[in-house]
Amino acid sequence: MPEAWINQGLAYRGLGKSKQSLYSFDQAINLSPQSSVAWNGKGEYLFKLHKLPEALECLNRSVQLDSGSPVAWYNLGTIYLGMSKYNQALECYNRSITLDLYNAMAWNNKGVSFAKLGNNMSALSCFKKAAILDPKFEGAFGNCVLILRGLGLENSSENAYFTSKKLKSPPKIYFQAATMTPAFVDMDEDAKGQTKKSPGLDAASAILVLVLVWAGLFLFQRGRR
Repeated sequence: MPEAWINQGLAYRGLGKSKQSLYSFDQAINLSPQSSVAWNGKGEYLFKLHKLPEALECLNRSVQLDSGSPVAWYNLGTIYLGMSKYNQALECYNRSITLDLYNAMAWNNKGVSFAKLGNNMSALSCFKKAAILDPKFEGAFGNCVLILRGLGLENSSENAYFTSKKLKSPPKIYFQAATMTPAFVDMDEDAKGQTKKSPGLDAASAILVLVLVWAGLFLFQRGRR
């Protein structure tokens, strides 16, 4: 049951248990090497461990297996961004946004890529889009302030919406959004392999997922006897 291993890996990720998370994703890949979600999950966690070449390999594999995953393209772009490969990052964020126009994180990181390449007007357009899509995204508003300040437009009335938000701390460098966690895999027999959108897990939710996964594995093993 590769789905169970994937969900277990995501749950362990929510608990911050890196070894158990990576082990779970590896088990899922051993059972189902064609699982884009498993490669995505492994790559996303390797990125958090700052193992960028290994993470890049996993995410490239993930998008090869499922070129229609906006999360995989976003994560691949974020790895390229972390490696200072800004043109490659832009290509990936464009693919992600094409698949999910409302992903504020992708718009923000696309803006960071443009800013790093010195294209401030394009960067500003992306940061504004991210801020409009997610009014609670302080990083996007901070990025708008930095660009507008550099352009001498921080006090212009037409940009008031983007500069009037009270930020927890003054922006000093461009804020880069983190990687996105893959969704849980549906383990129902009539929907096997499909994914469900899910937010980041808190510890209690992660433990509940682990209990459900272990119960499912137990019942699966009993059914095979």
